[in-house]
Amino acid sequence: MLARFQEDDLPSYVWVSIEEVKRFDLALYKVWKTLGNRVNRKRGATGVASQGLEAVELQFPLPKNDPLWNAITKHEWLAAITEDAEYNKLHDTREEEWISKSEKPLRAVEYQHFTE
Repeated sequence: MLARFQEDDLPSYVWVSIEEVKRFDLALYKVWKTLGNRVNRKRGATGVASQGLEAVELQFPLPKNDPLWNAITKHEWLAAITEDAEYNKLHDTREEEWISKSEKPLRAVEYQHFTE
């Protein structure tokens, strides 16, 4: 995600672009898990290890700062902006916060399902 940006890119553009990818990837993961669970239930499979994408493969931190992400006006953006969105930290992968390395966010992602 970080490789496509330069140090002199507008920090807010970088932040929004990275958050967009993280949110899309999580949504795609949830769809994959939901569809996989439904297929296994229909086939009557129990205790079968699922194939495909697993949460341990999600090598990025959870999205954060929903007020900033949900800001519509300039005033809302400026009121919600944090240090994360003000500075490009392109060399900081925040690997210690990756979903794949944290049990708590991993459980939250694994067990959060769409309504049927």
